[in-house]
Amino acid sequence: MGTNLKKSFAMKFLEKIILLTQYKVFHYLLNIKIPKIMSTKKEELKEKLLAAKEEAKAAKEERRAFEKENKLAKGEDHSGNKDFGKKWTKINETVKSKQEKVDKIQSQLDAEKAATASSRTTYTYPDDIKTAADRKKYRAKARAAKKRAEKGEPAEKPAKEAKAEKKEKKSKKVAVEAED
Repeated sequence: MGTNLKKSFAMKFLEKIILLTQYKVFHYLLNIKIPKIMSTKKEELKEKLLAAKEEAKAAKEERRAFEKENKLAKGEDHSGNKDFGKKWTKINETVKSKQEKVDKIQSQLDAEKAATASSRTTYTYPDDIKTAADRKKYRAKARAAKKRAEKGEPAEKPAKEAKAEKKEKKSKKVAVEAED
């Protein structure tokens, strides 16, 4: 019975691997991005930041405990103290290094956020465009203008000019008929 369980587990495992492989090949052939199973860089940075903050907090607590134990004032520089100066300096350096590590990771995370935020927006909208519908119309006009520029056509639609000319002709006909 034990071997049957092992075989069935192995068979299920192999079936899952085959399905996953087929899934990846299918999406690769369709040139579609496969959702990432692994965590993203931003998530990894967040995890590192939390761990670094915990380390910095522990180092600060250690420094504060040392200051309380030796009846030293909080927030003052005790490196000149002849009894505890060397040990306090060593503890304080570890606190500073941990805090620098937190600051470095935070700056990397901010840079990553800025990079992803800048890639999201491709249009700069005028101040008068507020609603989503207006933004949609603006994007459509911008795409149309870009297409016309690629083709070498004028920026304005020729159809609009033709309509304007037709309206002028009609208004002239109406004016002529009104005179008759």
